[in-house]
Order: sequence, then structure tokens, then C-alpha cells
Amino acid sequence: METIKKYWLIKTGLIALIIPLLVSGFNYIMDPLLCFSISHAYNQYQVEIDERKQKTNYITFRGFNYRGLLIGSSRCAFIPQDSFKGLPVYNYSVNGIRIEEISPFINYAKKRNGRDFDYIFLGLDFENASLFDVHPMIKSMTEKNIKESNSIFYRIKTVLSIDTVRYAYKNLQNFRKKPWRYYDRNNIQHVKKHTREELIEIYTMNFKQYMDKKQSPYLKFVYNSNYRAILEQYKKENPRSTIVPFIAPTATPFMEMIVNCGLVDDYFRWLSDILDVFGSIYLFMYPNEVTNDYFNNFFDPIHAYPSVGAMMADAVYNNKIRGDSKFGMLITRSNFKEKRALLERLIKNAHDAQFGPLIRN
Repeated sequence: METIKKYWLIKTGLIALIIPLLVSGFNYIMDPLLCFSISHAYNQYQVEIDERKQKTNYITFRGFNYRGLLIGSSRCAFIPQDSFKGLPVYNYSVNGIRIEEISPFINYAKKRNGRDFDYIFLGLDFENASLFDVHPMIKSMTEKNIKESNSIFYRIKTVLSIDTVRYAYKNLQNFRKKPWRYYDRNNIQHVKKHTREELIEIYTMNFKQYMDKKQSPYLKFVYNSNYRAILEQYKKENPRSTIVPFIAPTATPFMEMIVNCGLVDDYFRWLSDILDVFGSIYLFMYPNEVTNDYFNNFFDPIHAYPSVGAMMADAVYNNKIRGDSKFGMLITRSNFKEKRALLERLIKNAHDAQFGPLIRN
């Protein structure tokens, strides 16, 4: 009887030890939270759990040495960071970032980099110029993520977590199924193209949301009078960096929506505030060859494919545009009056036969 009891205790003890080892080993090998630098074929299809957390972990737990930083919303997250030729750039763009959040992101990246960035590519969104009541939780989110990533036992907790197992298993499934959108281990997003039928459904849903009085950021738009002061803060905090502001494109029907919602003056006020602070802007958000051909260049009305992101990197750094081009224009304080007349004409003539009736209803 005593022998059986000892055997049971040993067996129970081994099981109690083996399970945590299996959990931690699987979590470490798949590393869905980017807490380690391990990279192999099976973990190249990363689940987007929380971009703020994952990208902060990426910075925290790897050798971080970059000359450029790209920061903005999800519209900028699809710009491949390796598109900047000869310039190591880290893309710290995250979904739903508020204009008030950007400064802590930049400051932490600088701290991890050990020096100022030569270039900060600052992606700005029109919706972010609206006055929002920013929830205190959002304001503290970045600080909380940074503090958590730098805590002593954080990585141990993640490898022992059952939640991490779920994410790790999802990544393994992604390796088998090849998802339509994913991050690889080099912080680059990949997106498969939708069919035309899928795109029509996606666009219809988005436009209905933007024209819904309860949900639309455009119908509730109130310009943030503090917007310029926030930009000036960025400039003041980064005196040794060349800040390159740019505005990512949206599908042309969105420009028709701006007109229909009576926001043209706010749009130009926004551009004027950016120019007052930085002196120039690379603008892609206006009707042009890329935005007009939105079914081939966008997977929803506000997110362009990474190939378009690479074109933006060319325009703002590799082969800097000096004036107007087929995709993008450089606006400066000195040419703003001239460009405004051109842009106003393009925007007010942006009538889209496919979705125009939906936008105007």
C-alpha cells in the first residue's frame, strides 16, 4: 500500500511538472507576444493580439538600433519598414492611436534606441483632428504597457500563461492555413487581396457606418483647437530629429464623404495647422491615380495594401517628390494657396458612381 502511495505521489508530481514545462516550451517556441527573438517557419504568421503590447515588447526584448521611426495609426502600420532604402526604420504604428498617445510612443522608442532618431515619419489622420473625449484608460495604456514589459517577471508570466497558449496555437494554425492578413517576425504586415465581391461588401459596410449618425466620426466631427499645440509639442520634444509629416491615402469616395459632411474647411484647416508647425507635408489623401483605383489598391476604404505603403516610402524618402506626382504631392507654406485651389477642385469633383448614392443618402 505504501509503495502504491509513493508511486502515485511521484506520478502526480511529474505530471504537475511536465504540464508547465510543455506550456512554457510551446509558448516560448511560438512566442506570440514577441517577448523573445526566436524565429522559425512555424511562427511567421503572427496573430494581432494587441499591437501596442506586441510592438512595445518587440522594442523591449530585442537589440534596438534604428535611425528612423515610423509612427501613426493602422493606416501607417501597413507600410513595410524595410521599404526605406539604406535607412533602418522601426514601424511603431498601431491601430486606433490617438494624437495624444504619440508622444509617449516616441519617447520610449528613443529610450530603447539609446539616441535620437535621424528621422521620424509622422503619419497623421483627418479623424484624429477631431475633438474626442479620450478615456483615461487610453491615456494610461501606453505607460502601463511599457511598465509591464519592463517588469522583472513579465516574460516568465507570459510563457506560463494559458492565454498565451491560445495565441500560440492560433499562430500554429496560421502556419497551416495562411491567413489573409498577418505580421511576420520582422514587424512587417502581409495582406492577401480580396475579390471584387468581397470588397464591395466591405466598402458598403464601411460607408454605411460612416454615414450612420450614431457611429460616424465625420458626422460628429468637431475640430480640435488644441491640435496644433500637440504637434508643436512633438517638434519641441524632438529637436534633433527631422520630422517628416505625411497623410496616408483613403479611397476616393472618402473625399466625397468629406464634402457631403461639410468638412472641407476643416480638412484645409487641418492641413494649415500641420504646415504652420512643420513647414511641409507629403499628402496622399486626395483624389489621384492610386485612390481612384481603390479596388486594386485598398482592402477597405481607409487601409491601402502594403504595396501602396512602399510607394509612400519612395515618395517621402527614397525618391522624394518635389511637387505633384501621379501619387502624392509635397505641400509647403509657400505653395499652399496654389495647392489648396487644386485640391479643392479635385475633392469637390470626387463623385463616385459605385458608392456615391450610398454616401449621399
